[in-house]
Amino acid sequence: MLKRIVTIQDISCFGKCSSTVALPLISAMGVEAAVIPTAVLSTHTSGFTGYTFRDLTADIPQIAAHWKGLDLHFDGIYTGYLGSREQVQIVADFFRSVPQKGHHHRGGSGHGETAEKCMPDSRRTLPGKCESFAQKQT
Repeated sequence: MLKRIVTIQDISCFGKCSSTVALPLISAMGVEAAVIPTAVLSTHTSGFTGYTFRDLTADIPQIAAHWKGLDLHFDGIYTGYLGSREQVQIVADFFRSVPQKGHHHRGGSGHGETAEKCMPDSRRTLPGKCESFAQKQT
């Protein structure tokens, strides 16, 4: 049976990160990926200035509610860029409300302490590239 994950992260229109990069890699691994976008950015945030940012926070609970109504199940959850503490809390609620069968990976929120408190049941917590860099700088 095909594994299925949900990836919750931004769509960066230019750059080497976000769901635009993750989706082909996940697919190449033979895993079906469902997407909940957190924001649309003109570029990713590392190394660029003046990027545009369209917040999709209000859409996340609506997408999750629709999926819950469809009784969708996932083998894992992979989060990338979460643009606010509010998004971290909404994603934490998603973790609790949508049935999952496997491991979870978080990275990329920039709100690590909040994520740790909101999603303590995550079995795998790995920093994304930006978090790894930030941790090395402190």
